[in-house]
Amino acid sequence: MIADHLTDQEENDGEDPRRAVVRLRFGAVPAARMLLSFGGDAEVVSPPEVLADLAEVAAAVVARYS
Repeated sequence: MIADHLTDQEENDGEDPRRAVVRLRFGAVPAARMLLSFGGDAEVVSPPEVLADLAEVAAAVVARYS
């Protein structure tokens, strides 16, 4: 569950009232793959290792279903 990984939450940045910035902590890079369940509604901005892993998994899904 995402709430188990929540370390900090900020109010929206004023640009979009539907947007919230949250900080999550995962014990390992692959654990962050649960964020893929949000599809395009979640944006991961760091660390680079998580970005790369999510991109690799998403590309594998696209390749499978294309």
